[in-house]
Amino acid sequence: MVTIKDVAQDAGVAVGTVSKVLNGQHVSEKNRIKVEDSVKKLGYQMNFYARGLKTKNTYTIAVIVPEILNPFFAEWVYYIEQELYKNGYKMLLCNTQGMPEKEEYYYRMAEQNKVDEQRKISGINNCTAGAGYGTKGCGTFIKENKRRRD
Repeated sequence: MVTIKDVAQDAGVAVGTVSKVLNGQHVSEKNRIKVEDSVKKLGYQMNFYARGLKTKNTYTIAVIVPEILNPFFAEWVYYIEQELYKNGYKMLLCNTQGMPEKEEYYYRMAEQNKVDEQRKISGINNCTAGAGYGTKGCGTFIKENKRRRD
Protein backbone atom coordinates (compact mmCIF):
# COMPACT_ATOMS: atom_id res chain seq x y z
CA MET A 1 0.00 0.00 0.00
CA VAL A 2 1.35 3.38 -1.04
CA THR A 3 1.56 5.91 1.79
CA ILE A 4 1.60 9.69 1.88
CA LYS A 5 5.32 9.44 2.73
CA ASP A 6 5.93 7.48 -0.50
CA VAL A 7 4.18 10.20 -2.49
CA ALA A 8 6.22 12.92 -0.77
CA GLN A 9 9.48 11.11 -1.46
CA ASP A 10 8.60 10.49 -5.11
CA ALA A 11 7.48 14.10 -5.62
CA GLY A 12 10.47 15.53 -3.76
CA VAL A 13 8.31 17.53 -1.35
CA ALA A 14 7.45 17.42 2.34
CA VAL A 15 4.68 15.20 3.70
CA GLY A 16 2.85 18.38 4.76
CA THR A 17 2.82 19.60 1.17
CA VAL A 18 1.27 16.32 0.01
CA SER A 19 -1.33 16.60 2.76
CA LYS A 20 -2.22 20.14 1.70
CA VAL A 21 -2.65 19.09 -1.93
CA LEU A 22 -4.83 16.11 -0.97
CA ASN A 23 -7.00 18.30 1.24
CA GLY A 24 -7.42 21.08 -1.34
CA GLN A 25 -5.31 23.63 0.50
CA HIS A 26 -3.09 26.18 -1.24
CA VAL A 27 0.41 25.17 -2.39
CA SER A 28 2.48 26.43 -5.30
CA GLU A 29 1.33 25.27 -8.72
CA LYS A 30 4.70 23.57 -9.27
CA ASN A 31 4.38 21.49 -6.09
CA ARG A 32 0.71 20.70 -6.73
CA ILE A 33 1.56 19.28 -10.15
CA LYS A 34 4.46 17.24 -8.71
CA VAL A 35 2.23 15.76 -6.03
CA GLU A 36 -0.66 15.02 -8.40
CA ASP A 37 1.74 13.33 -10.84
CA SER A 38 3.19 11.18 -8.05
CA VAL A 39 -0.26 10.27 -6.76
CA LYS A 40 -1.23 9.11 -10.25
CA LYS A 41 2.08 7.34 -10.92
CA LEU A 42 2.12 5.46 -7.60
CA GLY A 43 -1.63 4.80 -7.51
CA TYR A 44 -2.02 6.42 -4.08
CA GLN A 45 -5.47 6.18 -2.55
CA MET A 46 -6.40 8.20 0.50
CA ASN A 47 -7.03 6.16 3.65
CA PHE A 48 -10.37 7.55 4.78
CA TYR A 49 -10.14 5.85 8.17
CA ALA A 50 -6.80 7.51 8.91
CA ARG A 51 -8.20 10.81 7.68
CA GLY A 52 -11.19 10.35 9.97
CA LEU A 53 -8.93 9.91 12.99
CA LYS A 54 -7.25 13.22 12.23
CA THR A 55 -10.34 15.23 11.27
CA LYS A 56 -12.79 13.43 13.60
CA ASN A 57 -15.07 12.96 10.59
CA THR A 58 -15.83 9.65 8.92
CA TYR A 59 -17.53 11.21 5.90
CA THR A 60 -20.15 8.50 6.30
CA ILE A 61 -23.88 8.95 6.84
CA ALA A 62 -26.08 6.06 7.99
CA VAL A 63 -29.44 6.03 6.19
CA ILE A 64 -32.02 3.83 7.88
CA VAL A 65 -35.08 2.85 5.84
CA PRO A 66 -38.05 0.65 6.73
CA GLU A 67 -38.23 -1.18 3.37
CA ILE A 68 -35.75 -0.72 0.54
CA LEU A 69 -37.95 -2.68 -1.91
CA ASN A 70 -40.65 -0.01 -1.61
CA PRO A 71 -40.16 2.23 -4.68
CA PHE A 72 -40.79 5.35 -2.57
CA PHE A 73 -37.88 4.61 -0.24
CA ALA A 74 -35.66 3.30 -3.04
CA GLU A 75 -36.06 6.58 -4.92
CA TRP A 76 -35.27 8.64 -1.81
CA VAL A 77 -32.14 6.57 -1.18
CA TYR A 78 -31.09 7.01 -4.81
CA TYR A 79 -31.18 10.82 -4.55
CA ILE A 80 -29.68 10.92 -1.06
CA GLU A 81 -26.71 8.85 -2.25
CA GLN A 82 -26.17 11.15 -5.25
CA GLU A 83 -25.98 14.22 -2.99
CA LEU A 84 -23.74 12.50 -0.47
CA TYR A 85 -21.35 11.41 -3.23
CA LYS A 86 -21.22 14.94 -4.69
CA ASN A 87 -20.21 16.21 -1.26
CA GLY A 88 -17.54 13.57 -0.58
CA TYR A 89 -19.60 11.38 1.75
CA LYS A 90 -20.26 7.65 1.79
CA MET A 91 -23.60 6.10 2.68
CA LEU A 92 -24.21 3.19 5.03
CA LEU A 93 -27.63 1.86 4.01
CA CYS A 94 -29.64 -0.03 6.62
CA ASN A 95 -32.93 -1.77 5.75
CA THR A 96 -35.05 -2.50 8.84
CA GLN A 97 -37.88 -4.31 7.04
CA GLY A 98 -40.19 -2.49 9.46
CA MET A 99 -38.77 -4.40 12.45
CA PRO A 100 -38.07 -2.22 15.54
CA GLU A 101 -35.35 -4.63 16.76
CA LYS A 102 -33.49 -4.29 13.43
CA GLU A 103 -33.84 -0.52 13.60
CA GLU A 104 -32.33 -0.46 17.09
CA TYR A 105 -29.55 -2.83 15.93
CA TYR A 106 -28.66 -0.48 13.04
CA TYR A 107 -28.68 2.60 15.29
CA ARG A 108 -26.21 0.90 17.60
CA MET A 109 -24.06 -0.30 14.70
CA ALA A 110 -23.95 3.22 13.27
CA GLU A 111 -22.92 4.63 16.64
CA GLN A 112 -20.13 2.05 17.00
CA ASN A 113 -18.85 2.83 13.51
CA LYS A 114 -18.79 6.52 14.47
CA VAL A 115 -20.73 7.72 11.46
CA ASP A 116 -21.08 11.48 11.23
CA GLU A 117 -24.87 11.33 11.18
CA GLN A 118 -27.72 8.86 11.23
CA ARG A 119 -30.74 9.62 9.09
CA LYS A 120 -34.02 7.76 9.12
CA ILE A 121 -36.63 7.74 6.40
CA SER A 122 -40.04 6.91 7.92
CA GLY A 123 -43.35 6.12 6.34
CA ILE A 124 -46.49 7.76 7.68
CA ASN A 125 -47.63 4.43 9.17
CA ASN A 126 -44.18 3.26 10.19
CA CYS A 127 -43.11 5.49 13.08
CA THR A 128 -41.08 3.10 15.19
CA ALA A 129 -37.67 3.82 16.60
CA GLY A 130 -35.11 2.13 18.79
CA ALA A 131 -35.32 2.58 22.54
CA GLY A 132 -34.31 6.07 23.55
CA TYR A 133 -34.12 7.42 20.00
CA GLY A 134 -37.62 8.80 19.62
CA THR A 135 -39.41 9.70 16.42
CA LYS A 136 -39.89 13.18 15.07
CA GLY A 137 -41.64 14.19 11.87
CA CYS A 138 -42.67 10.75 10.66
CA GLY A 139 -43.04 10.63 6.90
CA THR A 140 -39.99 12.82 6.37
CA PHE A 141 -36.25 12.44 6.06
CA ILE A 142 -35.14 13.27 9.58
CA LYS A 143 -31.86 13.72 11.37
CA GLU A 144 -31.68 11.31 14.26
CA ASN A 145 -28.19 11.81 15.64
CA LYS A 146 -25.16 13.95 14.91
CA ARG A 147 -21.81 12.94 16.33
CA ARG A 148 -20.12 15.62 18.40
CA ARG A 149 -16.80 16.97 17.20
CA ASP A 150 -14.65 17.55 20.27
